Amino acid sequence: MKIRMQGIILTIIASFLFGLIPILYYKSSDGDFSVLMTAVSLKSILISIILVPIAILRYDMLKLPLRRVLKLFLISGILYATQAVLYAYSYSVAGVPVSLAVLIIFTYPIFVALLDRITNRVKLPLTSYLFLIIAFAGLVFMFWNRGVMDTVNPLGLGAAAIAAISYALYVNRISKLTDDLSPLLINTFTHLGPAVTVTALTLISGNFVINLPSDTLIYTATNAILMGIVAFLVWFAGMKRLGAVKTSVVSMTEPIFAALAALIILNQIMEITQIIGMIICLTGVTFFNLVKDKTHLGKQQSKTEIN
Repeated sequence: MKIRMQGIILTIIASFLFGLIPILYYKSSDGDFSVLMTAVSLKSILISIILVPIAILRYDMLKLPLRRVLKLFLISGILYATQAVLYAYSYSVAGVPVSLAVLIIFTYPIFVALLDRITNRVKLPLTSYLFLIIAFAGLVFMFWNRGVMDTVNPLGLGAAAIAAISYALYVNRISKLTDDLSPLLINTFTHLGPAVTVTALTLISGNFVINLPSDTLIYTATNAILMGIVAFLVWFAGMKRLGAVKTSVVSMTEPIFAALAALIILNQIMEITQIIGMIICLTGVTFFNLVKDKTHLGKQQSKTEIN
């Protein structure tokens, strides 16, 4: 199987699993920010408990240079943690509708493309930017509610926007490490950082909830194992094959899976505009990945195909 197709399939599988995260957080926290932040902290701690021993025994985690360890910790503990906290804040406390928060977060592929252009001096074909805009337009059709801006807290919108930029920075920086580090090792640090920073922030702010409902614990454990471990490992494997920009764009299918999950699990009926938006988004993502360019993918295809 071609490297490009491998990367696309892996990223779509990861996007499907990631698309279930808002549903799990919705079911576990019911909009309570303290419960949500506690769940985010416990999720990162549980993942770290599972992955750190494997990373030490199998991948010689303790032998990594201190500079590399600090770099990984800062990328995850600051950039990824900022995204998680502000995204949760935007719809749990500031009152931004989840649909609008999702729309703002998924501006991040645009920032990833711009960052790749600046940091790596990679110039995408003009048609790539066109299909990226088309994919985002599809998301607008899916999640935009008429009149929603009249009642939205500007602070919440700002938090969601900063979360999108933080996530783009995280993707840009972490993608540079996928060539010489295993997906499991990167995933370990991705959650080890927030396990420290988010938990510390939750405790300091007084938002840590001791007696969580059993349902919350079950949803959090499911979130940690399926999304935090399996989905991230698959996603990093896809990024290794596609690079940051194409992985981010293919990940724009994630809100589509989230909408379908809401339809099946929460019985939220899809409107005709959502269906149209889904088709537009998939069209943009498909044609974006058909465009040939000289990004990370070109470098990967010059190597022996990954079996």
